[in-house]
Amino acid sequence: MKQLLFAMLMFLLLSGNASAQQTQNNTKEKMKWILSVNGGYGTRTARLDPEVPSGLKEHIRKLRTGPVLQLEAGIKASNAHAFTLSFSSLMMQNNNHVYAQSSVVQTPGGPTTVLTTNRISTNDRINVITANWVSFSSLNPNQTVFLTSKLGMGIASYRSDNSIQVINFGTTGFELNGTGFAILGGLGLDIKLSKTLFLSLNGELTTASARFISGNEASYTDDEIDGVYILNFTGGLRLVL
Repeated sequence: MKQLLFAMLMFLLLSGNASAQQTQNNTKEKMKWILSVNGGYGTRTARLDPEVPSGLKEHIRKLRTGPVLQLEAGIKASNAHAFTLSFSSLMMQNNNHVYAQSSVVQTPGGPTTVLTTNRISTNDRINVITANWVSFSSLNPNQTVFLTSKLGMGIASYRSDNSIQVINFGTTGFELNGTGFAILGGLGLDIKLSKTLFLSLNGELTTASARFISGNEASYTDDEIDGVYILNFTGGLRLVL
């Protein structure tokens, strides 16, 4: 963790130095506030674990995608660079998925295979908070269309709430939580609508390594560190003041 914090600190120091040099070279440029609101669609890109029971694979596939909301605010140090803090939330759910599962139980006559019918509902959410360096490159002489690029570092958190009903037996629930260091990279287009308002179209990839904790009200278990990979496509508005 200390190495990760050191890497973030060095990134911010180098970014700040670049901003200072850019500001000195463009003394006529004034620092401006920027605020962005975006919405769209996101997907998890990690491969499905081959050990997942066949009855659950379709349920998990439906949990790979969902709507995403993004908020971003910061300072535009020059016409070419900005430093921002962003928050994104990817929400995925699939309810009342029915699947069959076989399990071995101990009976007076010895081990017996029991086939049960289960109904599972899951609500997943992945939140990412990053500090970002954003660059703007004009694509036309009138400076109405800009190519944007973003590099960010921060924290990702994952939460999964699950309810499983074993038909004719009862209902149980469990949750899965994880947090970890995240790196974000993105490209986009900003299209000028007015002096202060831009249409923003973006594609972003976030990778994170998180340690997950799973359990229920009675007990919790540490799981191995795993990867979270998210690809978001969003559109929205950016305000520059």
